[in-house]
Amino acid sequence: MICKNHKVTLTSVVFLLAFSGGACSQQDSDDGHDRRKNQTLSTSLSRTMFEVQEALLNEHYDQALIILNAIQSRHDDLSDYDKAKMLELKTVAHMGLEQYRRAAETAEQALKLDALESASRNQLHQRLFYLYFLLEDYAGAIEHIEVWFGLEQHPDIQSHFTAAQIYALTGRMDKALSFALKGMDLLRSSPERKPRENWYQLLVSIYFKNRNYPDAAGILEEALSLWPHRKEYYLQLSAVYRELNRELESLAVLSIAYQNQLLPRETDLDGLLQLYRYFDYPFKGASIFNHALEGDNVKPDEQHWRVLADAWLQARERSRAESALQQAAKLSDNGKYWLRLCQIAFQEERWTDSQRYCRAAIKRGGLENEEGTAWYLDALGSYYQNRVSEAKDNFKRCMDWPDTQSDCEQWHSHLTRILHDRRAELERKRRETMDNEQRRRQLQQEIDRVSI
Repeated sequence: MICKNHKVTLTSVVFLLAFSGGACSQQDSDDGHDRRKNQTLSTSLSRTMFEVQEALLNEHYDQALIILNAIQSRHDDLSDYDKAKMLELKTVAHMGLEQYRRAAETAEQALKLDALESASRNQLHQRLFYLYFLLEDYAGAIEHIEVWFGLEQHPDIQSHFTAAQIYALTGRMDKALSFALKGMDLLRSSPERKPRENWYQLLVSIYFKNRNYPDAAGILEEALSLWPHRKEYYLQLSAVYRELNRELESLAVLSIAYQNQLLPRETDLDGLLQLYRYFDYPFKGASIFNHALEGDNVKPDEQHWRVLADAWLQARERSRAESALQQAAKLSDNGKYWLRLCQIAFQEERWTDSQRYCRAAIKRGGLENEEGTAWYLDALGSYYQNRVSEAKDNFKRCMDWPDTQSDCEQWHSHLTRILHDRRAELERKRRETMDNEQRRRQLQQEIDRVSI
């Protein structure tokens, strides 16, 4: 993203430009044939103009404007050069008062007189491209950029990056990149220069706009070496590595950021967890996320408990996954997490727990077609605990859902036969017992009769 809001920083830059080279300087960079090269102020104005300069240097901008306006009102015979120098100083005063539109207008008037020496003209072009940038008049800024860079023999680093930003804001990314790279070359060839973050950020933005991820990675790596505690560089570099299919490096960058305590946000920690899971390091990711949930960095809501449960399950930490799912289930307005707990317990053949969870899922509701699964697993839990009649009743319940209808009908029919056979067997045994008892009584009666 190319940022427009640089007014505080750029105001100071423009103000510094106001006094670079001296507002009344007669020095010239021309090679000797400019008719304006040796012009000087009128004698009557020289002392007054020094008063203006002193006021400007002491930041008495209103006073400077009063003096300049008074000069204009007293003198009708000012030369174009005198007028231009006064407008030049007015430009400085308006800049100091943050009257950027007025400053730009007076600077344009000074140039229009075509009376200043080249050093002053050049300086005005530079001021104007900064002023128009502050005013978000990028077309005006570009006009003076092209003039100033054509005249200036040694443009400074800041001017290159300001020009790059202006071109970027107008969508001319090739020009923006050219200026930014030139500025970076100047920075690297001048070790005494202190690098600024906004220069690196601008170049990264241009690379992103051009989808030039390899070069963006290189600049971000360099930025991280200079500002190792800036979280956004870790996040951007990690994202760039993913674009370049360098996923392990993406994970490594985020891990370093976490170790430096630079990932307090939920989305950052969730991204780190997903990368750990992607590379099959779920235990590490789950441990980090669990710690964040227990602290204040991640909101302990339903979604985050579910994410943690998934990670623990991938790490084969079933008891921890179960605890996380219980937290999610308590916060959810439907029974889907209770059903999942039921399925986990069922796989581990914990029939009592499985039934408890399934019944909690049914009670919470909102399962839609999955309610049949809950009844199905509940029924199987009863069956495996040899509660066949209870199982048969629950299999009858799960016959009402399409996904479980066929299996439940088969189980219901099977258990119906089992119960029928059991009842028949019980009846047979009852009859056999009764027959044996009757025979025993008859035998006893025969014995008693013979004994008598």
